[in-house]
Amino acid sequence: MKKCLLVFVLFASLASGQPLPDLSGYKTSPEKLQRLAELCDSLYFSQNIEGEKKFARYGLSITPNGDNFNLARFNFFMGAVHENATSPDSSEFYYTRSKKYAYASKSPKRIRNALNRLLVLYASHLGSTANSKAVLKEALDFIDSTKSDLERISLYAPVAAYYNILGQYETQVSYLLKGIEEKKAMIATGAISDREAVVVDLVNLAELYLEQEKSEKGIQYLKEARPYIETTIDYFNYYHKRMAEAYLLQNAYADSKVYFDSLILLARKYPNEATVQANVVTTNLSYAQHYLDKKRPDLAYSFVQKASLIDKKFLTGMDKAQFDLVAGEVLVERGEYSKALGHLESAGKFGYEIGPQAYVSVLLTLSRCYSKLGRWQDAYQTLEKYTPLRDSLYTESSKKSIADAEALYQNKAKQAQIDEQSSELELVRKQRIWLGSAALMGVLITVLLFVIYRNKQKSASRLDAKNKELGQVISELEEANKTKVRMFSILSHDLRSPISQVYQFLKLQQVNPQIFTEIQKQELSNKIQTATGSLLETMEELLMWSKTQMSAFNIQIRPVEVLPIVTDTLDLLQLNVEANHTEIENNIPEHFMVDTDEYFLQTILRNLLQNAIKSAGKNGEVSIGVNKDRAGKSLFIENTGAVFTQAEYEAILSDDMAPGLNGLGLRLVDDLSVKVGVKVFFSTAENRTRAIIDF
Repeated sequence: MKKCLLVFVLFASLASGQPLPDLSGYKTSPEKLQRLAELCDSLYFSQNIEGEKKFARYGLSITPNGDNFNLARFNFFMGAVHENATSPDSSEFYYTRSKKYAYASKSPKRIRNALNRLLVLYASHLGSTANSKAVLKEALDFIDSTKSDLERISLYAPVAAYYNILGQYETQVSYLLKGIEEKKAMIATGAISDREAVVVDLVNLAELYLEQEKSEKGIQYLKEARPYIETTIDYFNYYHKRMAEAYLLQNAYADSKVYFDSLILLARKYPNEATVQANVVTTNLSYAQHYLDKKRPDLAYSFVQKASLIDKKFLTGMDKAQFDLVAGEVLVERGEYSKALGHLESAGKFGYEIGPQAYVSVLLTLSRCYSKLGRWQDAYQTLEKYTPLRDSLYTESSKKSIADAEALYQNKAKQAQIDEQSSELELVRKQRIWLGSAALMGVLITVLLFVIYRNKQKSASRLDAKNKELGQVISELEEANKTKVRMFSILSHDLRSPISQVYQFLKLQQVNPQIFTEIQKQELSNKIQTATGSLLETMEELLMWSKTQMSAFNIQIRPVEVLPIVTDTLDLLQLNVEANHTEIENNIPEHFMVDTDEYFLQTILRNLLQNAIKSAGKNGEVSIGVNKDRAGKSLFIENTGAVFTQAEYEAILSDDMAPGLNGLGLRLVDDLSVKVGVKVFFSTAENRTRAIIDF
């Protein structure tokens, strides 16, 4: 017997004399109704149908008019009670009322619950009616309009079940797959905390393929459901049951036995779980039916015997009907008609509830059994029931065949359109590939051009830097050449004359020494000494000036006491002072300090004092001191004699080739003063020249 489990819910009725709850501990009406609803839920899941029915009626009686939310809720509980009691008309009535109040309360959850159960009800009992089509449309509208993802996907399974009764299997599969994928995604993100929420949809999809005897796809989706089964015993045992039956369809007996053994172990572990025990019975019956179809009634009978060992209290009415049907058919094939008769008559009492095909099979087998027992009247009456039902099934079958043929034709036409569209899409895909390749090539070319441009920019920058460095080197070389020219010019002018004089004096003394008197010899010696001193001074100034032209000529600025430097410089110039009878006045105070380079300052003072002594002439006066009437620290050197103005000083500095000792000394003073950060300038007053040094 084939059994399609379109919605994976297992029920068992359990009568109970449940007393009404004591709600006196709750002050407000909403609190009482909330507690009562929680109790109804508890009774529903514990399968206490009578208790739930009593509580739901009580809830309706105390719910005030206008409380649409609770009216929807307790009407829903009443619908569930009658659905479990196989009263589809009453169940439809209460679910429809629940839906009406749910819309009035604008509660998405209550609307979804009512639509859900109505679709299940129509798919299971009432078929495709005007009311069921209207509910389907409402469900589809709700799916499109609701903002709640959880409420939307909760309707996919019942919508899929309804499309199954319409024979629209592709649509059914699409809704089941959408529900599965969206639930998996929400489980992965934590939006759904219960991983088992996706199990029902996966099992329903597997059932669809197993009913079509596509066992491979059925096994695929059952295995996909297994990792999501965590705690629910009904899910575990049903998984093992259907895996065993799926492998049985493939004649893979070893694999089927593995799962059947696991189911039996679960039954031993949970001996009081009704659904586990019932599934052991129905799986044995599946094995019996399998071997009966293969014309092996003795082996089939062994599985019927195993099924009979389970306590019948765990079986629902439908399970008992299935047991009696399979047991009766097996016993008939074994020729045990008397034993078969009781089972077949018991199964026949359920009528259409066991399914049209199963009921027709019961009638045919029962008629055969009556005839074998010689009960011809009963056999005839049973055949009278069988014939119109068989014709009805044939009619339905032919309608379905026509519908299937039409669907096949439409599918072929659609497939042709799909093939044509696929060709067009393939052409478009190729065009996109070529366009994409061209775009990619363009991007690559652009990138390469950009890289080349950047490299050229970098090369140009490096070349420009090198050119600047080369220009600097050329400039330095030109300056060095100018310095060299200047040095040779000075050498040719300032050194030739004193060297020539010394040479002539020495030559004259060597060639004819007797022509000189002692006085003349003394004068000649003084002249040689003077010329030699002048030559030495010129060479020192020349060397010092040459050093100032070198970039590596370093200075060391530090606090320097001025008086010792001035004293040493005057000692060096003592011969010049005595030769000119110059009067020197040194007014530099002790411990007068300036920040400068000691050697640079000494050279500047020596050159300025030399020029001052020479300019003062015979019996002249030279004074050196601190210039107190100027801001900051300042020295002065003042001499009598011919005046020397600032304009003349600037003229000497501007003429690079200006000859003469004084010119070289003053250029040296200017170069050194710039390097140590001092300023030298000249002022005149009353036939006196003053050289001022500002630090």
